[in-house]
Order: sequence, then C-alpha cells, then structure tokens
Amino acid sequence: RMAGLALVPEPLWWLLGVVVSFFFGARGQVKSQDFQKSIAATIARAPQVVASIEQIRELRADSPGVADTGSDAVLAVEALGKSDNAAFADWKGKVASRPAKG
Repeated sequence: RMAGLALVPEPLWWLLGVVVSFFFGARGQVKSQDFQKSIAATIARAPQVVASIEQIRELRADSPGVADTGSDAVLAVEALGKSDNAAFADWKGKVASRPAKG
C-alpha cells in the first residue's frame, strides 16, 4: 500500500488537498452560518419569551387576586362548593391534622 501511495505524483496530492480543504471548509462555513441564523432567530423571539414569563408570573398562586372570581356568580359558587376530588380531600385532611405553626 505504501509503495502504491509513493507512486502518486505530487501534483495529484496537491489537488487532493485542495478538494478536501474545500469540502471541509465549505462544510464549516455552512455550519457556522446555520448557527448564526439560529442565534438570530433566538434573539428575535426574546420579546415573546419575556411576555410569556410575565404571563406565567401573573398566574402564580401567591399573586394577589389570582383566585378572585370577579362578578361571575356561578364560578364563585363552584369555587366555594364541596368537591368530590378524592386527592384534594385527602390533602385537606392531612393539612388540617398538622399542628399549627407559631
């Protein structure tokens, strides 16, 4: 094999080097441009992300007025009514049986 490689003329080695360099150079260029496009797209979506984060913060359970039913009387009655949710009833029983803090 080495003898066969030794028979390859030097200009052919130069040509092979150029072809390989262009292939990997072009591949690297494409990957770099794709990465830059993805960064630009991510930065363009930043205002949407900030708005979504603000909406999520408004929905937190400790936000003032989050459970306010407003003028919806049906919703107010449903919120105060008895629940048939077994998991909630179990949790409520555990919370009620805890000793008071303070």
